[in-house]
Amino acid sequence: MKCDSRPIVLSVLLLGFFFSCSDRDGSKRENPFDTGDDDTLIRIATTSNADTLYLWWELTDPELSFDHYCIELDKPATVETVGRDETISYFTRVPYNEPVSVTISLMEDDQTVSTSTTQVKIDGLDKVIAGVIIHDRGSVTAGDGMYSILLPDGRSIFLMGDSYVGTVTGGQHPTSDPMYRNTYIVYDNGKMSAIYGAGGNKNASAAVPPGYPDEKK
Repeated sequence: MKCDSRPIVLSVLLLGFFFSCSDRDGSKRENPFDTGDDDTLIRIATTSNADTLYLWWELTDPELSFDHYCIELDKPATVETVGRDETISYFTRVPYNEPVSVTISLMEDDQTVSTSTTQVKIDGLDKVIAGVIIHDRGSVTAGDGMYSILLPDGRSIFLMGDSYVGTVTGGQHPTSDPMYRNTYIVYDNGKMSAIYGAGGNKNASAAVPPGYPDEKK
């Protein structure tokens, strides 16, 4: 088996978010590598963010003799080589709601020492952002797309397309809630506030040029 090499660059802040935990509730944190199979030489854990799949892994026997890892995805067909000291990788443009096979192999030159395969499926939702920014009440509760801008005073503003603002109950919006063409969320040290409406009309979107009150253009 041969693999093409490419460098891996990951955001320290992002990984810190995934690996961080809180003990404030006194509960025991689940071990993401605990597969219940003591014979597995490579234990794989995964998480996802939109269409990006993040992998991290550990060896059950760190004394194993090998010189690099080979990582393969079947969707999209991808092969990547990383050094034996690496424990993290990521892949983008992973298809939504489809089972994806991920294989990590320990390689000694071109020979496979051991292989571990797992099946993953991502739904395309950025759960990290959604869990922080979009709540069931008190802010924008649904929106197409999202673009953020850091403001000079340290706050952030998130811009979205077609959006809802009303309270979500049981996973649904009331049918009477209007859909806004554009909304904004201002994020200020953990507090969110929605910006919508224009010209005194709370049912108008936040960013519609003058002269287009019907919002169709």
